[in-house]
Amino acid sequence: ILKTIRSFKVADPTLSFILLRANRDLMDIGVELGHNVDEIKSWISIQEQGVHRLWNDKISSYDSFDLRSGKFADSISNASFMCWYGGIYDQRMLSQFDRIMNKVNYGMPSHDPESKHFDRMRYWRGPSWAIMNMMIGLGLEEMGEIDRANLIKSQTHLAISEKGFAEYFDPMDGTPAGGETFTWTAAVWLTWAKH
Repeated sequence: ILKTIRSFKVADPTLSFILLRANRDLMDIGVELGHNVDEIKSWISIQEQGVHRLWNDKISSYDSFDLRSGKFADSISNASFMCWYGGIYDQRMLSQFDRIMNKVNYGMPSHDPESKHFDRMRYWRGPSWAIMNMMIGLGLEEMGEIDRANLIKSQTHLAISEKGFAEYFDPMDGTPAGGETFTWTAAVWLTWAKH
């Protein structure tokens, strides 16, 4: 079993773009405090180059990449849209965003609704997560894509206001699932989706 665990090495868009965002925030804090941030700038530069490796031409999207096999997952997910949150304004993802958001009512699904693997209620195969919606929405807003940011925010507002603080939601009809009173969903409501 240990050998199998060691062999699992995947570059994931969510973690990659969140780390990029965190280092940008850390740099801003360092600048504000008057510190030398050259080392952090070098991290950001390396990360910016690295996240481009996550672009999958076959599906025209950011995608998870198996570092051992060199193969993509061939899956458009909510993670694919984290580029904007990481500070990468990639206009290629806008048409994917529009296509998927036109198929749902309660926020960005965790898997492409047009995929044969899509399952509205299966963990990370379709449900919408408020926390992911918020990060995607904040990224869009920061990139100046206000209408798109407002769309995902309003759908998240609808899910929470109608269905409560569930862990995740069916992106089509809003059916709540997972934990019934999830703290990060409540935090998303209080800090972003309520208004």
